[in-house]
Amino acid sequence: MRDYRNLYIERLKKYVREERADRRGDINDRLNFAKNAMLDKLVGSYL
Repeated sequence: MRDYRNLYIERLKKYVREERADRRGDINDRLNFAKNAMLDKLVGSYL
């Protein structure tokens, strides 16, 4: 579970870095990130 949590934090950091690099903030990218984050939470609840 701890490894999973670290993975989630890394993904969040990566997203923040990409967001800073690309200020346009493409809406599709945001939606995809939100979708992936929700999937990660669902998967995490089963681990």
